[in-house]
Order: sequence, then C-alpha cells, then structure tokens
Amino acid sequence: MDYVIRYGVDNMTKKKVWMSFCIVMIFLLTCTVLSIRIEKMMRIDVETCTAEVDEETNTAKLPKSCYQFDEFESAVFCVEEKEGLFGKELVATKEEMAPMYEEDGYAVIPSSFATEESGRLIIIQDATWSVEEGDVVVRRKETEVDVNRQIWVLSCLAAMLLPGFLLLRRSVRKLGDLQEGNRKAGLEGIVLIAIWLCVVYLCMGQLEIPRQYLPQESILDIKFYIEELRSLNFFHDYKKELCTSGICILGLWSVTLFFKRYFVKLHLKKQKIQDTESR
Repeated sequence: MDYVIRYGVDNMTKKKVWMSFCIVMIFLLTCTVLSIRIEKMMRIDVETCTAEVDEETNTAKLPKSCYQFDEFESAVFCVEEKEGLFGKELVATKEEMAPMYEEDGYAVIPSSFATEESGRLIIIQDATWSVEEGDVVVRRKETEVDVNRQIWVLSCLAAMLLPGFLLLRRSVRKLGDLQEGNRKAGLEGIVLIAIWLCVVYLCMGQLEIPRQYLPQESILDIKFYIEELRSLNFFHDYKKELCTSGICILGLWSVTLFFKRYFVKLHLKKQKIQDTESR
C-alpha cells in the first residue's frame, strides 16, 4: 500500500516538474520570436550619401552632417553589408576622414578617403539616433506610416493576450498528459504552441513603428513612450480610434471568457455522466 502511494506521489511530482519545464520553454520560445521582430524594429534608420569627387584636385566633398556622430568631428560612419544571423545586414563602421577644410557647408577631404576597391564609400549623413561602431542599421524609408493601421495591429496584439494565455494553458495540460504516455495529447499541445508562435510572429511583422518613436536602447522604456505620446497629442488626435479598438479588445476578451466557461461546464457535465455510468 505504501509503495502504491509513493509511486503515485512520484508520478505526480514528475508531471509537475515536466509541466513547469514546458512553461519555461514556451516562455523562452515566445521571447525568442518577439526578440527576432523587436531586433529588426530597433535598428537605427539612417540616411546615406557618397562623396562628390573632384578628379582634377583629387579632393572630395562631404556634407558636414556626416561628422555629427563623432565627438572630435574627424571620423564618419560608413555602411557595410555583412552576413548576419538571418541574412545580410547593414553594419555601421567607423572611418577616420579628418577634413582638410570646410567650404559652403561641406567638408573637403582627400579623394582617396572617400573610395575603396569596390567603389565609393556609403556614408551615413543622418540618423534617428546616435550611431556607434557595429550598430546594425537600415536605410530610411520615405513612405509614411498609416497610424490607424498600426493602432489596429497593436489592438490585435493586445486582444490575443487572453485567448493566447488560455491556449497555452491548455497546451501545457496536453503536454502534461504526454509525460503519462498520451502521445496524441502531447501532439495536440505542440500544435497549439506552434499556432501561438506563428500568430505572434505574423502580428509582430505587421508593426511598422517609425524608429524615432521607439526608445534608443530598451524597447521596454515605458517613460519614453509616455513622454512621446504626450508631446504628439496622440490620445487627443486618435481618441476615436483608441476607444473603438479598446471596445473591440474588451469584446473579444468577453467572448473568450464566455466560451471558456461554456466548455468548462460542458466538460464537467460530461465527466459527471461518465462517473454515473461507471457506478
């Protein structure tokens, strides 16, 4: 009798440890998917140019703004294409190009400074934030961002939090059954997790927030967002859209809770009938 009790307790402990491990793994996978998208969003937008070379005088002209990122105004940052983890990336590299003199808002340098074997250097003229050696950057897009669309994308992300939580909760229970040998339940749990990760990845891919409206370093800098939204009168200008999206979020959450309660009652009723028949 004692052996049976100990055996049951050991199995329960193993199941709890396994489910805890699954929760940690789901959290890490979700963070990984988010970090892939956030890393791309946090890349600094840059505007680039090439030097105007005068072959007669062996000199080249650069806008003075190219030197704004160097403390001593003797170096510029160039854009170099390199192979990254997920494909080719544009990386900022620092190049010493001390100007000989200035002329009409331009810095004059030796032409040899502005070229290399592959052609003229692509130099960063302007950027949303200060550039440092090794920063991964993207070329600035001229297209305007549709604010209304971005509000709805963010609303979708917020709306799926509660359904996503319930989905992952169910997946963990299914994976718990896998530890007891129920492979079918385990497969269902894996499929649910895959669905969650795909939805997060696709929704995050629809976000196109201009880089200047994101913090310089940490995406979780809440103070920055509050100050930025206040300075833009965001809540006043988009009051209607925000109210509508808020109602939609609460509506979806209410529907989700309704169906959860309905299916829980249905499951309890079915279980009660099975218990009655077994007696």
